[in-house]
Amino acid sequence: MNLFPPVPAGFSPAGRKRIALYSLISLVCAGLIFLMVNYLATRAHFRSHIAGKTSHELSPLTTQILKLIDGELEIVLYFNPAHGVFKPLQTLVREYALENPNIRIRHLDYQSDPAGAEMVRRQYSLAFSGEKDVVLLKYGDRTRAILEADLSVLDIDELLKGTSREIKRTAFKGEQALTSAILSLTLSDEENVLFLTGHNESDIGDATSQEGYSSFALSLERNHCKVDTVSLAGTNQIPSATSLLVLAGPQSPLAPNELRKIDSYLESGGNLMAMIGSRSRTGLEPLFAKYGIGLGENVIIDPAQSPSGGPTDMTITNFNAHPITRPFYDGQLYFFLPRSVHSLEKVMPPDENLRIEELIYTSPQAQEVTRFDREELNPTGRDRVGEFPLAVFSTRAIKDGDQQRVAKLLVVGESLMFGNTGIQHFMNYEFGLHCANFLMERDLFINNIPPKPVTEYKLSLTQSQRVLSRWLLLAVFPGFFLAVGLLIHLSRAPRS
Repeated sequence: MNLFPPVPAGFSPAGRKRIALYSLISLVCAGLIFLMVNYLATRAHFRSHIAGKTSHELSPLTTQILKLIDGELEIVLYFNPAHGVFKPLQTLVREYALENPNIRIRHLDYQSDPAGAEMVRRQYSLAFSGEKDVVLLKYGDRTRAILEADLSVLDIDELLKGTSREIKRTAFKGEQALTSAILSLTLSDEENVLFLTGHNESDIGDATSQEGYSSFALSLERNHCKVDTVSLAGTNQIPSATSLLVLAGPQSPLAPNELRKIDSYLESGGNLMAMIGSRSRTGLEPLFAKYGIGLGENVIIDPAQSPSGGPTDMTITNFNAHPITRPFYDGQLYFFLPRSVHSLEKVMPPDENLRIEELIYTSPQAQEVTRFDREELNPTGRDRVGEFPLAVFSTRAIKDGDQQRVAKLLVVGESLMFGNTGIQHFMNYEFGLHCANFLMERDLFINNIPPKPVTEYKLSLTQSQRVLSRWLLLAVFPGFFLAVGLLIHLSRAPRS
């Protein structure tokens, strides 16, 4: 008697064919679903940074501006990949490309591909002069270049003091620079910025001396401005289309008719940005006083805040609450032998159309020097000690019938801070550009995108700890894993 009846075949030939067919259909459907999900994801994807606020997460302003791009935007990283800023820059531009599919990214290493580098130099010849480590952008027939120096905030404090030969990168401002460049490519009209000449002002064509304003003028051009000079001698007038008039450290007095022309320009609702050095006599005092701004006949020194340890320069960290200074609350500005610039509001009759605001102050340990010459400073016992304002912003509402215009005037008691050398110190570059954009009411260009701080991690080891770590890395750890591997090999070896 057979206790175990025969087991019927699990799959008949017809059953196997049905299962194969169903399996094939299931695989095809799964593949189609996979393709459909990926297609939809490319059209309406959602991305989230699971690490919270990351150093490369784009700001709302950037995402808003990227929506303006409706054609192909090429971003070329003309960079040595070993450069310290390349990795965060590469990560950042990938975020831009993920935000808008019209953005195309290309990296060109000018060291390993000299032929490609030469081609890029010819293609972007109007945007840059062959500098190394540059971000190049092309949108239609318009191009822009962002230099490596524009991507970082550098701390030269220890270098100036002589305690270090290293310049530290304290913050990454790649998003700020990239977004401003992209915005300038998408806009059609440029702002007209004129620099006054004829009084030994700093020259916007001077790219070699520390007093030259070539770097500042170039920063304005990269910020979608048309930069030129203007002389008010004779019958020359300030063009009505002028968005901003800049006085870049005049050294000799302006003629009365020149002052009247500047006053007339302001009365028409113009914008004036004046950098007045401590050793200059310009005759601008009556014009500034009309707007509630006074110039001190002094030099301000603050040795406690001097990066070089001397009396000639200082860093500024004391800011009044104002939209002009707000982006710089956690930063520093660099001044060289400034003069005080103060509000005259307390000594003027009330004027509801005039608003005066002091922006920047020294530390409480600063001292004014009222006796000075070209060679040395001579403090006296009568010279005051305390906080001194160094920049004042004034606006005046001018009513003309039913219309109202607003004249805006910013006076800074220093001119070298925006020179070719000074503009590279701390956040002077950002401050100069921000002031110009604020005066021209270019809200989208104003620095609403703060630099991302660079965090340093230092591991301090004693000599004995360094020796121990060297032995751990070179002998103990490799020897441990070698011994474990050897034991495993011996345990698996066949025994005779």
